[in-house]
Amino acid sequence: MEQLQLALVGCGGMAGAHVRGLEELAQAGIDDIQVVACCDLVEAQAQQRADEIAEFQEHKPEIYTDVERMLTHVEDLDAVDICALHSQHHILAVACLEAGKHVIIEKPLAITLRAGRKILNAAVDNRRQLAVAENYRRSPQERARSWAVASGQIGQPRTFYWLEAGLRLGKWGWRNFKRDAGAGWILDGGVHFADLFRYHLGTEARQVVARAHSFEPYRYDEPVEREGAWPVDVEDCAMALIDFDGGAVVQWTWQGSAPGQDFGRRVLYGSEGCIDWESGLWTR
Repeated sequence: MEQLQLALVGCGGMAGAHVRGLEELAQAGIDDIQVVACCDLVEAQAQQRADEIAEFQEHKPEIYTDVERMLTHVEDLDAVDICALHSQHHILAVACLEAGKHVIIEKPLAITLRAGRKILNAAVDNRRQLAVAENYRRSPQERARSWAVASGQIGQPRTFYWLEAGLRLGKWGWRNFKRDAGAGWILDGGVHFADLFRYHLGTEARQVVARAHSFEPYRYDEPVEREGAWPVDVEDCAMALIDFDGGAVVQWTWQGSAPGQDFGRRVLYGSEGCIDWESGLWTR
């Protein structure tokens, strides 16, 4: 079997997790993928990932700081793994798809519906595979919970409570700014949870009523002392009621501006029992 020739675009922190995954595959004797290029605006970051990759594959990837140049110069490139800023996803993905490359892209797919449609249309128009690197549903725990629901262990799903509140005021780099991240945790982490709702309920949402709010205008180097502040423009609280096909209702709340006692609960109730993310399966 020929190796898939892969390029890594965006070589920051999340790319490190992808590299570790590729290394685990190599250590398991799975050598179907060859990383041939690493591309990042910061050359040192691309160099770091290329050095890491060279530790477990025969050839060191080429280094690029411009994706268009990479697409032009790397011969026989099959696919691209995009781990860039959220705001750059649609720009990079469309360029790669239009160049005839398959694309896997870190979540979220895009920062707006319009940007997401651009990516989807480019994949369809160019007959290329597109995947989002969504990983939560692939954990053994979530797969077991999904099996329990699908096999009728809790009967017909009724209500799904996904509630989290606490004080989360530490700086988080570019993720604190809409221009780069698109939104706060409700998008960055929310894509995981929305996917889990769909996965466990086995249906799609048909109606959403929601509200987002920003109570805390700053994030801090030292959150407890509130020292080293910078202003942010992403939400720190969001609440939603989501009606799903089949009749189940999700109540989803997240707040990072709640001082005092942290609170968290994740429970899926059905007609014959429930699944509690802390204590497991309960039946009548």
